[in-house]
Amino acid sequence: MPGSRQFRVSPCSDEIGIDQFTAFATRLGNASVLIRHKCRAKISTTPRRYHVSHNILITLLQAHVFDIIAHARAADPAECCGLIGGAATGFAETIYQLRNVAADNHVSYEVAPEELFAAQREMRQKGEQLVAIYHSHPRASEPEPSETDVRLAYYPSATYLIVGLGGEAPVMRGFKISEAERRWERVEYAIADA
Repeated sequence: MPGSRQFRVSPCSDEIGIDQFTAFATRLGNASVLIRHKCRAKISTTPRRYHVSHNILITLLQAHVFDIIAHARAADPAECCGLIGGAATGFAETIYQLRNVAADNHVSYEVAPEELFAAQREMRQKGEQLVAIYHSHPRASEPEPSETDVRLAYYPSATYLIVGLGGEAPVMRGFKISEAERRWERVEYAIADA
């Protein structure tokens, strides 16, 4: 397909049905992963080829998703926070787990300034750009930006990922947030394996 890229994407459990994989992808906010592999019963963990459309803002490795969710779980009941560095194309390369120093870190996040500067310096040294900022909403089952998130969204070119831990399984969603316009919109991201 012209203008498309191919990624190797695999589900996160040992063996799941096609409907479960679609639900998993949707739950992670990955609605644009279109399954091109014809499957009658099961998809194994053997990676298959999937087409990923160009309206994806960032692409994370499956290991990145697991690291972000693990960070959110470790910080619970506080919110976690971090940066994602990567290529100008939006392909994530490095997860920077940062310390939340907010006065009330159960309902907001503020990155420790020295860690923020160190992460940005490391990104520059690696030739990376800031592609995403992530944090968690530990009690949310359907995460979306809070009024505080919108008010403090100082990086309009970054994708904001929010992990909700309040449901049966963690949910991670992507957003573009405009602090100047005081609005947000949901965006898609892709998950690829190495």
